Amino acid sequence: MRTSNQLAFGIESPYLDAADKLFTAEELDQILANQQKYFTSFAELWLKQYHQMKRMATTLAVPSITSSWSDVKAHVTGVNESNVERYALKKITAQEWLDTLHEALSQLPCDFQKLLELKYLKRRGDGQCYADDYVYDTLCLSRSAYYKIKPIALDELGRTLHALTQN
Repeated sequence: MRTSNQLAFGIESPYLDAADKLFTAEELDQILANQQKYFTSFAELWLKQYHQMKRMATTLAVPSITSSWSDVKAHVTGVNESNVERYALKKITAQEWLDTLHEALSQLPCDFQKLLELKYLKRRGDGQCYADDYVYDTLCLSRSAYYKIKPIALDELGRTLHALTQN
């Protein structure tokens, strides 16, 4: 059972006495659990896009720069629709996205970085991501320790990414 000024995960807070007047302990626990789910899913979304963004940022092929003519009247949007510019913007955007992810990862503790990199950012020879059992064996973690650390690492990464992208 919690003390009067202790949050759901054992975090002490002097502000909890005031919050107790607004919310019940169960409501506060639910709010914190929902926040953790949100940040975890935010991190997982970023990690799922990693390989696509990495491929986009490192692709060396350049689209055709040959001019083309058409009988169809061009529409004026005020935006240059050059294939080369679009390609360059996609590549720059993907590189900025990767830089943001790597910056967020670098702010995490070393153990969290290793776990997330091995699980989500590295691939086996056949192109698939590593399975959980390979990751916790490689990191010399027990199965239960791995499954306790993984959601915490994802939550912290999600919070860090959210902070970096909302500024």
